[in-house]
Amino acid sequence: MIPTAEEFLKNRFAIKKIVLGAELWENIIVNDFVEFAKMHVEAALKEASEHATGYFYNEVGQTMECHANKDSILNAYPEENIK
Repeated sequence: MIPTAEEFLKNRFAIKKIVLGAELWENIIVNDFVEFAKMHVEAALKEASEHATGYFYNEVGQTMECHANKDSILNAYPEENIK
């Protein structure tokens, strides 16, 4: 299971949370980390959708190009999952 941004940061930076203070931690660091993750997921899905082609052989041995549905790739990982 993929951890949320908050879980990831708590596991990695528990001591820094004490030093920075809970308000700064919750309002700035976790929110910024979530936005960072959203940008990367969006970019990764966009790249995948632009390069989603492949080849297969049909019943008579001809090579056929196959294109994936870009919308299905772009919507494969809902933004609501990034927390």
